[in-house]
Amino acid sequence: MTHGQYQLYDCDNLHRLMLTYIDFRVPGGYEDGSTLAFETGDQAGTGISGVRSVAFLSGGYFNDANLLTLGRGQYNESTPWDSTKSYDWITPTEYLILNRPGTASLGHCYDGLKLANVISYPKSSIFARSSYGSDGIGVFMTMVEDYTSSHSHPDCGSFQIYYKGYLASESGVYDSYGSEHHYSYGFQTVSSNSLLILNTNSSDRAKINPENRYYSGGQTMRNYSRLRCPYTLDDFLKSINHDQATVFGKVADADTEEYHFSYLAGDMTKAYDAETVDEVTRHMISVMTDDENCPMVFVTFDRITSDKAEYPKIWLLHSHKTPTVENGIVTVNNGKGKLVTQSLFNDMKITVYGDDESCYTVNGRVFTPTQEPAKGSEYRVELTPVNKSKTDRFLEVMYVTESTFTTLVRAEEIDSPLLMGTKILGKAILFAKDTNFLDGEASFSVKADGEFEFFIGGVKPGRWQVSVNGAPAGEYTVGEGEGMLTFTSSGGDVTISFIQ
Repeated sequence: MTHGQYQLYDCDNLHRLMLTYIDFRVPGGYEDGSTLAFETGDQAGTGISGVRSVAFLSGGYFNDANLLTLGRGQYNESTPWDSTKSYDWITPTEYLILNRPGTASLGHCYDGLKLANVISYPKSSIFARSSYGSDGIGVFMTMVEDYTSSHSHPDCGSFQIYYKGYLASESGVYDSYGSEHHYSYGFQTVSSNSLLILNTNSSDRAKINPENRYYSGGQTMRNYSRLRCPYTLDDFLKSINHDQATVFGKVADADTEEYHFSYLAGDMTKAYDAETVDEVTRHMISVMTDDENCPMVFVTFDRITSDKAEYPKIWLLHSHKTPTVENGIVTVNNGKGKLVTQSLFNDMKITVYGDDESCYTVNGRVFTPTQEPAKGSEYRVELTPVNKSKTDRFLEVMYVTESTFTTLVRAEEIDSPLLMGTKILGKAILFAKDTNFLDGEASFSVKADGEFEFFIGGVKPGRWQVSVNGAPAGEYTVGEGEGMLTFTSSGGDVTISFIQ
């Protein structure tokens, strides 16, 4: 397509991207893809449009038994072919051309797949789950570098969590393309689990978000290239859309049998209005625990510097079920699984939208969908620091548990001059406070007995020396692009030192 001038996509990465047709599905879910573990914005709560032919095409192209199994499962000889919907059906002709008869179908489309799928530029994201069974915990994190408008949403840095039903989900209803609800809510950052920074000096809706896009404080819509898909490669390369984020940490530890952890971090400053923010970075990490009551911890760490201290900074969480708030703890219970969220280091004002369609509120105005072909999230939680500052650091600690487990597992703060984080469920999870690439030496304390698993995000690749209570505890290597130092040690006074 480019006459050899550009390698638009790495083929191995494109293969992994196609496997997300399986990743999006409910663990142990339906073979027809009618139910999703993670929502796709435009199609909240429904199957993925075009999954039949695209999964089959990519399965044949890559000779991938998993995708071919998914695609073949969509072919039904009794289903009438409607030529006006050829993108949605596998026709006999498509079957004959695309099928690979020598590649046998599997028992399930997910058989033999790793429990984590790591996607690279330009769609950096991680899909991970504890298993492909119906009780599996699913996590989806995104830090996409490119943005192409239309069906691509400004939701860089968002996450979703699934356990026996939706817990942290996307929101919005694709009621009609170009409608006020679609453009001003469902299409915007406010409908995702990302961040808003509200420029209170920019009250002119048209100035900030032209073409019927109401200002939400989310990722920018100012540049015209953000409003329309580029028509040519040159247009795309000249736009701000292909480098809206820079990933500085990405790694997953998983095989076909066990999922341990996954980490994704990036600088998404360019995704926001330059006159509103100077810096927006986000770290996300999912860690499995050894606790049968609380099998997974999920932590986000955000560093935001706004042009003015009075600009509200908002951390977002969407859910299908009514969130409860008690003593600063936010809980989402879907009837089988539960997500508990705690804010550390900041006093947060907690606002819950929902019940009366107030979840569709954008900067004080409600954009109710005109029709509802598919239900999205019904509720939105906003966390905003009580004390105003130009620079804020948000540390939100979440854990997944059974709906009937009522004991609160308290996350404890870990603070030091260069690192901040939490201790919870035998894990110590910390992040570099003021840099994306910590080097040199940093110390902190974990005052507790027993052994801990340590995760330190935002560190420079290379070799690191770890000492505990003044005694050497080992050398560890951080791979290029990983950004995460992991080790196991007893608690105490911990020092990490960069060697080379």
